[in-house]
Amino acid sequence: MTRKIDDKTAHDLNELLHQMMVAIGRASGVGPVKIVNKYDLTFPQIIVLATLERSPQTVSSLSEVLQLTRGAVSRLVERMVRKGLVSRREGNDDRRQKMLSLTPAGRRLRERVERASTGSFAAALSELDSALAIELKDVLKRLVAALCTRSSNTGR
Repeated sequence: MTRKIDDKTAHDLNELLHQMMVAIGRASGVGPVKIVNKYDLTFPQIIVLATLERSPQTVSSLSEVLQLTRGAVSRLVERMVRKGLVSRREGNDDRRQKMLSLTPAGRRLRERVERASTGSFAAALSELDSALAIELKDVLKRLVAALCTRSSNTGR
């Protein structure tokens, strides 16, 4: 049986994660930030790019991923269509349903964001001792596995 963590531990973990992300951001330079600003991207739009890179989606499925209303996702997607990053086509089974996918420009932008993020993260962590990096990787793998197990058990 697992024990739940107390509020102070949860608060401390939240603060440490925040401090880690700020430190990584400072150490990594501004590569991803420049791209995000240049293309006027929001965090939900970055998630849409990543999600559509894996497979075409509907507004409803993106709504679930983003935890936003279908109306909000429709407006977000419309902005991305106007930018030439996302395309819409009628669904095979239901012509009323629109399938969303990345355009070639959307795919290129997603790749640029990914390269900049990966490069910045690697640069920020390059000074870590290799033993600490291996330990961090192990802890993060266990954390992701625990969170994924929890979310699948709770239906989220």
